[in-house]
Amino acid sequence: MPGRSWRRRLHHFVSDWVDGVLRSGRNVRPWKGRFEGQSLCIVASGPSARALDFPALDAAPVRVMTVNNSLRMFAGSRIDFHAVSDSQCMAENVADWSELDVEIGAGIYRAEFENLIRDQGHIGRLNDVLYVGCRSGGLIKRGFQHDLSRGIGNDFSVICFAAQVALYLGFQEVGLAGVDLNWSGPNPYSYEMSDRDRAVERSDAVARKRHQVANAQTEFALLREGYDAVGARLLAIQPTGIETLPTVSLSKFLENSAIDR
Repeated sequence: MPGRSWRRRLHHFVSDWVDGVLRSGRNVRPWKGRFEGQSLCIVASGPSARALDFPALDAAPVRVMTVNNSLRMFAGSRIDFHAVSDSQCMAENVADWSELDVEIGAGIYRAEFENLIRDQGHIGRLNDVLYVGCRSGGLIKRGFQHDLSRGIGNDFSVICFAAQVALYLGFQEVGLAGVDLNWSGPNPYSYEMSDRDRAVERSDAVARKRHQVANAQTEFALLREGYDAVGARLLAIQPTGIETLPTVSLSKFLENSAIDR
């Protein structure tokens, strides 16, 4: 029925605006520019992350953000941020993350996860949380979002989510590590997969996400434009599957970076 379709679209629009704008504005404004001029390494969970020099990363004057299950690689240590934007990923892993012995400076999560995380009680040893509203349509549709109080496009890639948040927080130089995109080996992740992980990997939802990787190079190019527009730098740390960002070794990134510039 046309009337029902119109009401459904109106409901979707209102829900999208409330979740993406009202929730986001309430939470993110106090965080704007909090880490002005500092450097950040975002560690994804691609297999190349296994080769990272973790002692050097820990000793360097840079902040570290994990995304999704790359948190597992930092068990027994402390990280500055943990970012998750995918509802399925959060629902399937939040219980396991709550058992990890890891201290997290701040979680960066979709606003709709607030009740789930409160019910869970904790994720690792979580000190603070930034809830970011997400709106339908990703980076290609909505463009780079410099003002997170208006909500951020809900991209399939948590890296797109994390990189836009990082710039809002004031980071001047951001390096992306463990982003492989085109890995073809037996284990597509940097951590050992459980039987449950492998079952999830075979699901239709994950297959759709894998298919969407075809858009990744375009999205990384758009991220770079967003950083270039304000004089910040977004880099891909070698080895990497990203072809549309400048690349740099981890040692060179750490050498050029600082927490207080």
